[in-house]
Amino acid sequence: MKTSDLLLDNYFINELNYALRKDFNENISNSLESPSLAVKCSYEKITDNTNQRKCEIEIGLSKKSEANFPYQFKIVMSGLFTISTEIDAEAGERLFRVNAPSLLYSTARVILYNLTNYSGHLPFMLPSVTFIDEAEPIIDISEVEKKKTTATKKKTKIVNKKQ
Repeated sequence: MKTSDLLLDNYFINELNYALRKDFNENISNSLESPSLAVKCSYEKITDNTNQRKCEIEIGLSKKSEANFPYQFKIVMSGLFTISTEIDAEAGERLFRVNAPSLLYSTARVILYNLTNYSGHLPFMLPSVTFIDEAEPIIDISEVEKKKTTATKKKTKIVNKKQ
């Protein structure tokens, strides 16, 4: 085991809305139906330090969610992260885009579980998800064209195939 090249400096709850849904029917089932979730992520480079980043995640019920579910909720969290200088920039950015929302999501899972545990209904645990799709490489194609190395050309082809 080694220390990650992505360090979590701090995290914050920016918004937390919670209510019991009036249309929930307790008589339908003894277990919670899984609702459709809406999860949004945003990423920001903090300008005064090139290795510092901010990630914000918003988790709530999808407007399409029709599950018989007792809760209405929305949680918005942000975290401040530092990418190690011992990792190359592209790998560091991918690491940030996958691990930062994962860390915030798992923190939101605990918060929502604890909150719903005191509701008089079954507690709700956010399902496991992956943020691997957030790792799409971010490269400036104009910079790649300037380098004209074989390795860079191969990398560019792979990136273009994913798009």
